Amino acid sequence: MAHLAWRYETGTGVKPDLDQAVQWYRLASNENHSMGQNNLGCLYRDGRGTRQDDAEAVKWFTRAAAQGNDHARTNLGWMHEHGRGVPQDYVQAFKWYQQAAESKSDLLTGKELPGNAYAQNNLGNLLRDGRGTEADPAMAVRWFRRAAEQDNPHALHNLGVMHERGLGVKQSDREAGGFYERAATLGSVHAMNSLGYLFEKGLGTSRDYEKALHWYHRAAERGYTLAMHNLGAMHRDGRGVKADLIAAAEWYEKAAMKGNAYAQAVLGWMYEGGHGVRQDFLKSAEWYRQAAVQGLSVGQISLGLFYYHGAGVQQDYVQAYKWIALSAKGGHEKAAKYCEEIALKLEPGQRDEALALADAFRPKLQSRDWVTPSGDNIPVKP
Repeated sequence: MAHLAWRYETGTGVKPDLDQAVQWYRLASNENHSMGQNNLGCLYRDGRGTRQDDAEAVKWFTRAAAQGNDHARTNLGWMHEHGRGVPQDYVQAFKWYQQAAESKSDLLTGKELPGNAYAQNNLGNLLRDGRGTEADPAMAVRWFRRAAEQDNPHALHNLGVMHERGLGVKQSDREAGGFYERAATLGSVHAMNSLGYLFEKGLGTSRDYEKALHWYHRAAERGYTLAMHNLGAMHRDGRGVKADLIAAAEWYEKAAMKGNAYAQAVLGWMYEGGHGVRQDFLKSAEWYRQAAVQGLSVGQISLGLFYYHGAGVQQDYVQAYKWIALSAKGGHEKAAKYCEEIALKLEPGQRDEALALADAFRPKLQSRDWVTPSGDNIPVKP
């Protein structure tokens, strides 16, 4: 039943039919088949062939995990990590990942099984970032290595990040590039972009704009927005190509439309100054707003200044102070000076109102592509 469901899900030997896949996975699950339960959970999680229902996904993952299914344990860890169908709980995520990541003996053959590579990679992420456990970069590297031994592209990319940043290992851009290249050949768009960044900057290798463009293009073709942003920067600044602000704006817009906050901020700057596009303060304000609500400090200060001057929006000193105070909290070095300047314009009580609005602010991410551990090509600050 589970195998037939898989064939219908993947279109292997039969015409793809997700309705049939759900039906057969459900029948297998009712017979307590753990992989059928796990795969049914995946369909509920992703809303494929059935309604999207995180709670139902967690139910089936939990049943499969109770039988020792490491795929289900990994999926259950992911649901806890991201707060899908259950309250976000990094400790629970760590527990489930660890159970799936540990090597085990096959009960039938006695052969040593290496553990689930995705769980090992995700466990490394939690250890690197100190979520659900104390931060331990060296231990994170150990788990990334175990997953990389199974050719997990995410883990190979993460090993590149660790070497590039010198986390848990000796810093080495050359070593980072080797891991990025292995991950890129396995299809990791993050690694393609990171490899392009090393070639662009000449880190651990000779600077080579042609190769940088090659890897950025490969990642961008696969929909990775940070690579689109970086292509925009290459065209804007004339690195490896003739400087072309129109082409730059096109790449930035592609990334911005997909939710990349860096690209949204740069596109706001381009509309503000008429760089490669017709000057338009309304569009500029809207792109700055989209970057700002995602929590990008350069978008926040730019939107705040628009409110301060009444450019593209109605002049509003409270909103101006709110956004620039958020930018200051995010580390923008010019924000504190502007806060002092705007404070002189505020009526009694308005500063407290603006700070209350800032305290209530919660970022709303449109995409996580720009929240990347390496290859950040930060846009020009206003």
